[in-house]
Amino acid sequence: MRGSIPELYDSGASQHMTPMRDRFVTYQEILPRPITAADKRVFYAIGTGDVVIDIPNGESSTPIRLKDALHAPDMGATIVSISRITKAGFSICFEAQSCKIKDSRDKVIGVILASDNGLYKVD
Repeated sequence: MRGSIPELYDSGASQHMTPMRDRFVTYQEILPRPITAADKRVFYAIGTGDVVIDIPNGESSTPIRLKDALHAPDMGATIVSISRITKAGFSICFEAQSCKIKDSRDKVIGVILASDNGLYKVD
C-alpha cells in the first residue's frame, strides 16, 4: 500500500481523481484515458467509480461519496472537484483562509484550511 496521500480541493478540476484503488466502493475498468495536470504532466485514468472520503470538520470528519471519480494510479494526490461537489447538491464557501462545505440543509459538514501556499489540502 502507498500510505496516505493528500487530498486537494480544486476549483479548476472538472472531475474527482485518485490513485487509491482501495477507496473505491464501486469500480469499472476503462480504456486508459489521459489526464493532463496543471504542470503539463500526463497521467492515465484506468478505472472509474464512486469513492468515499472523510472531510475534516473540526475534531471530527464527515464521510461523503464522490461519484464518477477517475482512478489514476500514478497521481500523487486525490483531487476533489469543487464543481462536482456543488453539482451533487453541496455548497462551498471560501472565507478566512478556509473552504467550508455545507449540505443541502446549510449545515457545515467540512472545513478545509488553506495551506501556506494557498492550496486547500488535507494530508
